Amino acid sequence: MSPLSWRAALTLTLATLSEPAPRVAIVGIGHELRGDDAAGLLVAQGLQPLADERLLVIAAGHAPENHTGRI
Repeated sequence: MSPLSWRAALTLTLATLSEPAPRVAIVGIGHELRGDDAAGLLVAQGLQPLADERLLVIAAGHAPENHTGRI
């Protein structure tokens, strides 16, 4: 799947959801120094430009419990 296709699909899904507009939180979990364990962080960083009032993107690293207050 190309990077544009998943972004387009996410944007379309958020745009077509019924009112009231639901809020979505995506939490990227992983450790940037442990190879493929960084996948969650990379996804969160890639989605960050799409963040708005309905989409919260958090690159939580190896301690997602530290970010629960934002959710």
